[in-house]
Amino acid sequence: MMRDLLMMQRLEVEEEESQEEEDYEIVMFRRVWTRWHGRNFGSFDDTTYPAMRYTFGRIPKSSFAGCDNGLQIFSIKLLLRNTSTTDHQLQWPLHVYGLVATRDSLDPRRNLLFNRTRDNCQILTQQDPFLVLTGPSRAIVLIDPVQFEVQLKAKSNNNTLHDHPDQDQIVNFGVVDSGYLPGPTRHCIGKRSEVEFTISVLDRSIEATIISVQLVGGSSWPDHLQGRLVSRTASAIHQEIVLLDSQKQQDGKMPIDDGGFIQLSRRVVSVELAGQLIVQVLAFNSQQQVVDNDNDNKKDEIVAKHEIVFDPKEASLSVETCELQLGGGGGGGGGPCKLQISVAWSLVDRLPPVGYF
Repeated sequence: MMRDLLMMQRLEVEEEESQEEEDYEIVMFRRVWTRWHGRNFGSFDDTTYPAMRYTFGRIPKSSFAGCDNGLQIFSIKLLLRNTSTTDHQLQWPLHVYGLVATRDSLDPRRNLLFNRTRDNCQILTQQDPFLVLTGPSRAIVLIDPVQFEVQLKAKSNNNTLHDHPDQDQIVNFGVVDSGYLPGPTRHCIGKRSEVEFTISVLDRSIEATIISVQLVGGSSWPDHLQGRLVSRTASAIHQEIVLLDSQKQQDGKMPIDDGGFIQLSRRVVSVELAGQLIVQVLAFNSQQQVVDNDNDNKKDEIVAKHEIVFDPKEASLSVETCELQLGGGGGGGGGPCKLQISVAWSLVDRLPPVGYF
């Protein structure tokens, strides 16, 4: 009995020391950042650099706008380093909240990729450990190494009547940089988990913002169909950037407002000026499933899909319309569905503009 009590106390001390170490890394990062950037950039937090800076109007001569190396973020995945049932170890599923952000040479403030409060956490499972990304809010440029900042916690999974925030566990607190020539993945390694970034460098890239996807021509999206919008670039044709996956929404339905606009989770991507941007729309029927040939698991039937290819521009807008035939796949309803997709193009800043701060 005494041995068990001593073991529990030792585990609690180790847990506290581990969390303090990871907290300390973020604290030190903030102190160093403030020392180097506080005078010129002020806030440690969110970037004030908007997207679409050069979409409309004449580009000022004083700007440093052009094409540059872009860092594309495809996905962020959580990997547990120890999934044993020992006290204080993380176990699936995880109710995750916090933030993941990048900081580049253009503006060393946070360019948020993921940002959730405790009361709006995302449930991650061993089968689906990917964060639902809502950023970046503008294109990420790779002039000097880009920093990835991770501050993720998990709500306590204790089966108690009271929910105590002070019992939440640190999932991963840390900072890692991309390097000048990053490979396809980077890892932020903590004591309990690794956060894996799947990335790519795009040469002579510009910024593309999918500003709207709207149902037009009296079209509607049937309630029984779920949807997924993804984008790809010609240089990384097999890597998808998820703009929206309605299966990750709370009710599983396509988020469409009263004006017929589909509310995307993510809008900004990088694309090579000499390349192409491909936007694909897929409709699924959750009421009917088919066998996945890759792993023999069942998946929702694809009712319809369509893709549009955009040729990048240095500025201005591109507007294209795609049509999906949503009448198939059972469940009733459906029919032709027209979607108008609008993309804004912009050059990127290669240095902060003179007098911007």
